[in-house]
Amino acid sequence: MSSNRAWQRLAGWMNPIVALPKRLLVGRPLRSSMMGETLLPKKLALPVFCSDALSSNAYATEEILLMLSLGGLSLLHLTPWIAGAVVLLLVVVVLSYRQTCHAYPGGGGPTR
Repeated sequence: MSSNRAWQRLAGWMNPIVALPKRLLVGRPLRSSMMGETLLPKKLALPVFCSDALSSNAYATEEILLMLSLGGLSLLHLTPWIAGAVVLLLVVVVLSYRQTCHAYPGGGGPTR
């Protein structure tokens, strides 16, 4: 409980330190009554904000493939073991699915 109070005291002390530079850089917070004027129409907001997410996804995929290829080259000797683990996992999933199909031959939905 005392550590929680310490964090609350620290947060209360840090708030003015963080608030002043933020207020200088960003400005005063808007009142709720003024927020309606800042909204973008959907026809403009969708292409503007969606393009950022799409481009970020494209860069992320490229970086993931780069890291996986480097890791794959350095751990190439483990490939047969990893492939065996994947095959074992697939066998377990298929057997589990077959068990479920045999246990519920009519499907898992509600009965009429």
